[in-house]
Amino acid sequence: MTKRNQSWNENKYNRFIKEGRGQGAGKEYNPWLTIQDFPSMGEYHEY
Repeated sequence: MTKRNQSWNENKYNRFIKEGRGQGAGKEYNPWLTIQDFPSMGEYHEY
């Protein structure tokens, strides 16, 4: 069971555009995806 919704739909896409994701340059760049966009599998490995 995941904690976050992983499905993509038009609403999610439009929200990302409105947030300015994937836009900007240099220090002002806002990445399209962030690590918070993906749910954790609850696993940790220390090497």
